[in-house]
Amino acid sequence: MENKSLNLNDFVAFLLKTNENIQERINILPQDWEGLSNLKIQKLLYFIEASFLVKFNTKLFSQNFEAWDYGPVIPSLYQGLKKFERKPIFFDEFKKSGNYKNVINSLNEKQLDFLEESFIKFNKFSSFELVSLSHIYGPWKEVAKNEEITKQDMINFFHNINN
Repeated sequence: MENKSLNLNDFVAFLLKTNENIQERINILPQDWEGLSNLKIQKLLYFIEASFLVKFNTKLFSQNFEAWDYGPVIPSLYQGLKKFERKPIFFDEFKKSGNYKNVINSLNEKQLDFLEESFIKFNKFSSFELVSLSHIYGPWKEVAKNEEITKQDMINFFHNINN
């Protein structure tokens, strides 16, 4: 399995920038843009990472998830985002923490297109719908609370449901 080892904060900045770019493309006024909560970012990362692992046999980032009550979480990222509490996070508020251009420069066009498609696919769900999906589908339910969910666990499960 290849490892892109993208900086996690760069990837979060990429997701937040993608979120705003999509809203801009569909002519939503900036004052009406929706941000992403810590909870939603965690679930988007989980499903996008799983999809990317299956499609490209490549890790986007090295951190593993843990099985928390509300689904898979990367603890270090949770700690970094908890200052936002349950409020939506916008790119402008996060851009000093990560550089989305590092992600763009590290991936090819096919991979970037796949990430945008995956973002659109999963972002249509609410945070709690994504929590429910993570509880129903995937290795979250196979490991004990607060136990690590490895990339291999993710590949094994999501490869089986995609084939």
